[in-house]
Amino acid sequence: MVREAIDFQKPALEDKKIHVRTENIEGVSFEFDPVQFEIILRNLLSNAVKFTPNGGEIIIRAREENNELLVEVSDSGVGIPGELQKKLFDTRHMFTSRGTLNEKGAGLGLSLAYYFAVSNGARLSVESREGEGSTFRIHIPKHSH
Repeated sequence: MVREAIDFQKPALEDKKIHVRTENIEGVSFEFDPVQFEIILRNLLSNAVKFTPNGGEIIIRAREENNELLVEVSDSGVGIPGELQKKLFDTRHMFTSRGTLNEKGAGLGLSLAYYFAVSNGARLSVESREGEGSTFRIHIPKHSH
């Protein structure tokens, strides 16, 4: 799925000469609607590409922490102002957040991604510093089946 999401972004990645690195994603399995997971991943990757300058880097990694599987998309991009971070996943700001970063479509995708995460029992979080990039995390609870 990660490969497919990266392939989907290939033209944009090559355009901006952005390098994508993956860490620990081989053989990771979890319960999640595959179509919805792919949409979340595509969204996070697409945003990372949009806000990363030419020659930047994006890292997609999976790791376990506190009984959760974390799938992280980190970029070396422009970062997100603190005030906006609070509103990123808030559906009420879905349309107004669109212009804040002067890029088309930034708002809708994240609300959708957030909705899909929650409907699969997961959640999304963001950690970002202006000028240093952002890390978006999908927190997937590990079930003991």
